[in-house]
Amino acid sequence: MSTKPYQFLVIEDNLADFYLIRSILQRKFPSSEITNAETFKQASSFITSESFFDVILLDLSLPDSQGHSLVKDILKISGDSVVIIITGLEDKEYGLKAINIGIDDYIEKTDLSTSNLYRTITFALERRIASTNLKKANEYIRESGEKFRSLVTQASDTIMTVNLNYNITFINKFDKIYNQSKIQGKNIYSCVPKSNRKKFRELFVKAKKEKSVVNFEFYNTTENNEVSWYSVNIGCLHSSHQEVSGFLLISRDITESKKVEQEILVLNNQLRNFSNSIEMAREDERKHISREIHDEFGQLLAGIKYSIARTLSKKETDVLGIRNMLQKNMLLVDTLIERTRKIARDLRSGILDDFGLEAAIECHFADFTQNTGIQCLYKISNIDPSLSSSHSNAIFRIFQESLTNVAKHSNATKVKLRLEEKNKQLYYTLEDNGVGIDENLLNQRSGVGITCMKERAVMLQGDFKIKKGKTLGTIISVKIPIQ
Repeated sequence: MSTKPYQFLVIEDNLADFYLIRSILQRKFPSSEITNAETFKQASSFITSESFFDVILLDLSLPDSQGHSLVKDILKISGDSVVIIITGLEDKEYGLKAINIGIDDYIEKTDLSTSNLYRTITFALERRIASTNLKKANEYIRESGEKFRSLVTQASDTIMTVNLNYNITFINKFDKIYNQSKIQGKNIYSCVPKSNRKKFRELFVKAKKEKSVVNFEFYNTTENNEVSWYSVNIGCLHSSHQEVSGFLLISRDITESKKVEQEILVLNNQLRNFSNSIEMAREDERKHISREIHDEFGQLLAGIKYSIARTLSKKETDVLGIRNMLQKNMLLVDTLIERTRKIARDLRSGILDDFGLEAAIECHFADFTQNTGIQCLYKISNIDPSLSSSHSNAIFRIFQESLTNVAKHSNATKVKLRLEEKNKQLYYTLEDNGVGIDENLLNQRSGVGITCMKERAVMLQGDFKIKKGKTLGTIISVKIPIQ
């Protein structure tokens, strides 16, 4: 041990003994400070002051206190100081007793020599340092253990240790993955569902052989037929000789993430279907426009051409005949203009842009009734004239597609529409008295029309629902927020 400077307190009322002790300390511990107290009262004053003493050398017989009571009083106030008794009594039994109650060591004055005192002090200091370090280490271990236990017990994952006999030696909490609530000490294979035991065995063997962490995912069906998914990591525990002494298992409930994955797959599939539906709708629209142009424009233009040719064949003197032919040409041109307007209106309603949503719906209802003979009733209320074009377009296109479906599939004789704006929401409900939609088809892939209506609502953060009526017909409901 290095002879670094120490603070000594010598509690000794015999000056001759004090001078002897001081001379030994000055030789063996140079530069150390040595303080003398001749009474317990004086010693108590020194010890309880701000000064700290590394070593207290205590005589058992003082003017104001002696023996066992003196030792106990000194120990109460000595704190972390090393306390060594220097006694003139040849009483080894009491010396041992004093050590048992907290004294670091003792030395008899008859054995007081430079080497004995130095050895006693240095050994006591070394023991105190070792004891202090041991206490700190134990406290660190205790705190680390508490932190570990707190971390493990509060962990959202299930953490488990298993020995080489596959018996569970620790588990932080019960988990639905295991079929017994009190499983510590049991064999893990008796706690794992039968359907997963083979996989567990394979992974234990693999982890031990490769001395690595293995991972796998599996699902478990509970008694209530609820499916839960888990991710399990299995790693090896090692002894001080780096031999495999057991296994560490960490299992995590990933049911929610699996649900999210499934939802993403469904959404991606819907997106692909919608993309295909859009392309099909475009192709159908092209075919429709092509047929309209071919059938309507082709016939009318051919008629106009034929009429013009007949007009040109008339004699110049046949003024009445020419006039009649020109009137027929005018009728054909009027019809052509009307057909052109109809196609343009079907592609994009000018009334919607010029007069708003309500007027466009009224006009389309009138055309629908005229073309199909289906009676149309409607109630439109509280629609803001400044409603955005995106909302107007979405509702109108949904309305158009709804009527198209009614005309094609419903065999209905009456259609009722309710459209209102309330609490910053657009509510659209269209109901017919037809045969009603086949609900089995709703669980399958939707047609292009329904898909387009649904996507128009979703693009505006809205909801789209279609269902069969309680008695007859089909009900289409749309709710779209207005921002």
